Amino acid sequence: MDTQGATAAAGKELTALVAHWVEPGCERQFEQWAQGILAEAARFPGHLGHGVLRPAAASQPWHVMYRFRDQSTCEG
Repeated sequence: MDTQGATAAAGKELTALVAHWVEPGCERQFEQWAQGILAEAARFPGHLGHGVLRPAAASQPWHVMYRFRDQSTCEG
């Protein structure tokens, strides 16, 4: 798993983008897992949103994105 993302200065919104390579045939299980993780993240104060980005081609990674009010709320 590779993590790509930008951290903002203190007090600024934080968006994290995490790349996942999913084995062919396991896409449904991955989506279920990702939705569970993101549902848990949504319970934390400061959560601003999230999503799953499907790849355009099977050889590309899926991306899971989540946003928080600032770095401290992301770290919980």
